[in-house]
Amino acid sequence: MESEDVFILQKIIAIGNGDWSPELLALELDQSSSRIAKAIDNLRHAKLLDSHHRFIPENTKNFLLKDLHRYFPARPGKLGRGILTGAKPGTYFCVGLSYASIWIWPLENGPDLGYEITPLSSGCCFAVTQDVRLKKILAITETLRVAGPEAQEWAEYSFKQNGLF
Repeated sequence: MESEDVFILQKIIAIGNGDWSPELLALELDQSSSRIAKAIDNLRHAKLLDSHHRFIPENTKNFLLKDLHRYFPARPGKLGRGILTGAKPGTYFCVGLSYASIWIWPLENGPDLGYEITPLSSGCCFAVTQDVRLKKILAITETLRVAGPEAQEWAEYSFKQNGLF
């Protein structure tokens, strides 16, 4: 599984197992249809999507809470411009950065200043401007990618609070 697949899974979660098509995902995520098809195959193989392309709640939640940070960790890097990740700093901060560090996905001439985190997909900056629910999901998972197990309890509560799992 690739990080791009996880990003596509998060969009499917944001839709909420409603009606969607690979073509719609491609359009809304600025991805090719072939990339979407590959992600769907990978996610089904990982048992995160069922045969009807709906996410499997328990498997998906467990993957995001327990495995995401191991397979796709994020470490804030240099100070730069971009788009806010929405990740929760504070209790979950990276050693060496100030308590109130702001994390961004790098974007040339981006509106925000913060410490750069490599996004799961190059399409993150585009997609979050189009989908508030996706942005909330990404904010939770970006916190998990940085903080790992320390953020699991908070993330599980946040998923519930946002009606996700």
